[in-house]
Amino acid sequence: MKSFIFPLCYVLAFGFFAPYNAYSKKPHSNRSQSTRQATPEPTAQPIPTATPQLNIQGTIMNLGAGFITVSAGQSPRTFKVTQYTQIVLDAHTATFANLKAGMLITLTPTTDQTYANSIVASSLAGTPPATN
Repeated sequence: MKSFIFPLCYVLAFGFFAPYNAYSKKPHSNRSQSTRQATPEPTAQPIPTATPQLNIQGTIMNLGAGFITVSAGQSPRTFKVTQYTQIVLDAHTATFANLKAGMLITLTPTTDQTYANSIVASSLAGTPPATN
């Protein structure tokens, strides 16, 4: 029985104190300490909003190969027209060839203000086209 108590006391005594360094009183470990950093809290960022696309209402001044010039306000503005430009004439789908100088239109430009995204035209003089 004495031979059983001595090893038990030895393990209990040195088993509790062995993991500690006598100088720093930090537990020793054979595995590397995790260098995990605290996750920063997210900061409130303003949500970017798209710039509103302003419709341009005016009269067609000139039509050319792939462009349209609209008198809107004081100075005429020219936009490029592509195969992806949606064109509506008197509430019906139309083509670029259906547009004529002098028609009243509502043009929606792309965000860079160089292309016509959509054109809604009215063949009736003096009646601005209805847009949704």
